[in-house]
Amino acid sequence: MKRFAFAMFTAVAAVVASTSANAGFYPVGPTNITYVENGWFGEGLVVHLGIPAPAGCATGVDDYAIHATDPAYKQMVPILLGAYFASKQVQVVIDSDACGFANRAKIVSVRLLGN
Repeated sequence: MKRFAFAMFTAVAAVVASTSANAGFYPVGPTNITYVENGWFGEGLVVHLGIPAPAGCATGVDDYAIHATDPAYKQMVPILLGAYFASKQVQVVIDSDACGFANRAKIVSVRLLGN
C-alpha cells in the first residue's frame, strides 16, 4: 500500500510540475515583423512585432528578445530574418515569467505562418 501511495504521489507531483512549468509560455501573434535589431553588445537579437509584450518586461513595449546563448538561437534567427525579408507573418512563443536581455520579453519559440 505504501508503494502504491508513493507511486500515486510521484505521478501527481510530476503532472503538477509539468503543468506549472509551461504556465508562463504563450503565443503572441500572428503578426508581421516591424524591424529586427542586433543586440548592441552581441547579446542576441531584438524583434519588434507591433504587438504589446506582457507586463513585467520594462524595455520596449513591442520588443521581444532572443539571447545568443539560447539553445535554439541558431534556429530562430534565420526563421525570423526570412519572415522579415519575405513579409511573412510569425507567431512567437514567449516566456511571460522571464525577460530577455535588456529587459525585453523573452522569445522561446518561433512559428513561421504561411499567409
